[in-house]
Order: sequence, then C-alpha cells, then structure tokens
Amino acid sequence: MANRISVVPTGVLAGCLAAFVVAALAVPAQAPSAPAAAAKQPQSAAEAGAIAVPAFDVISVKPDKDSQDIRVGFTSDGVHGTGVPVRFLLTEGFLINRDQLVGEPGWVSSERFTVDAKVAGADAAAFTKLTFDQRRSMFRQILVEQFKLTTHTETGNSRCMN
Repeated sequence: MANRISVVPTGVLAGCLAAFVVAALAVPAQAPSAPAAAAKQPQSAAEAGAIAVPAFDVISVKPDKDSQDIRVGFTSDGVHGTGVPVRFLLTEGFLINRDQLVGEPGWVSSERFTVDAKVAGADAAAFTKLTFDQRRSMFRQILVEQFKLTTHTETGNSRCMN
C-alpha cells in the first residue's frame, strides 16, 4: 500500500485544469517516511515545537510575462517571488519531487506568476521562527485561495522499488 495524494482544482482555473494527481508516494501506509511526515502541516502548537504555523493574512498572485527565472525568497513576514510557476508551488508546498507530480496541464509549468504573501503583523515574530519546511508548506494556502485547489488523500496499491 502507498499513500496517494489526489489534487483536484475547482473554481476559476478548473476549466483549464480538469484534474491531476500527485503521483503515488512510495511510502508504506503503516510507517510514513520523513518527506511524507513533513508534508503534514502541524495542527497544533505542540506539533510545531510550540510554534503554531500562522496563515497568510494577504496574498497577491499576478501573471508575470517578463520573468524567465524563478526567484523566491522568504521575508521577515512572508514570501515574495517572481517568475513562479504553479508547479513550483505544488512541489514545494507538498514537499514532493517534480517526478511525483504527473498529468498536470502544460500551463502549470509554463505560466509564471509574481507571488506576494504576508502574515499579519502580530504573527510576524512566529513566522520568523518557523522551519524552512513549515514555511514551504504555507504555499498550500496560496494554491487553495488563489487557484482554488482542493485535495484529498487516497491509499492504494502502487509499484515501488525497494
């Protein structure tokens, strides 16, 4: 058995992005590996090492026709990126490799965006204490709110190499 993450977008971009699947993660159901465990965003302050993962307060995503390079950096209160394809947000946000994302339409890699997201002022101090993976997992909120992404997890058989 392997964990499988199905990614099904809805809303504004759903007509362009019918459905795609993040390929089966080669992880035994009873003992998740570090990447699978890291993909789970902490739900409580205790799970986050007493640091709750704040939500972005403001998110802006705009088409970027000029940038050829992906430039993404965390600021003291959020993230700023130019030339960012949706594929980057998916792979970084779900902490997966590029080859684990299959069946997505071409624009997910070819269309680029300028992304700005900030936490509320009261959450800035907590944001600076997050781990790199906790910050990356916050890309999921951008995908949900700006691209109307919905997900669910499936368990099923998958070919795996030992």
